[in-house]
Amino acid sequence: MDQLTLSATATYGSDTITGSVAITAKEVQQGVLTATNTYAAVLSAVEPFQAVLFTNGGAVDVSVRLTFASTQYAFFTVPSGCTVALPRLINVNSATPDGVEAVHVRTVSGTAEVTYIVVL
Repeated sequence: MDQLTLSATATYGSDTITGSVAITAKEVQQGVLTATNTYAAVLSAVEPFQAVLFTNGGAVDVSVRLTFASTQYAFFTVPSGCTVALPRLINVNSATPDGVEAVHVRTVSGTAEVTYIVVL
């Protein structure tokens, strides 16, 4: 097991947010898929994970759909040329973090090459 540190800085106008987290990685898996306008599975509940990183290498934005409790969803966008890190636990309408059960990606139109890294 190796220690993995994820750090990020986001700036909008004069506002800047920074953060980092260290996790112990048991295993790291990497993949590449071509996102289209139909949702493609990146991972499911069968694969418990600590974090997933997405890099959008396409010219169009990629939408990421997170599934909680089989019927609750949350969405976020990975803009063209950007990398986004996703933790396993996310607050969704409650004070208690919910575990992500599945992750899917798609584009609104066109295609985009998405590289992803799953930290187990």
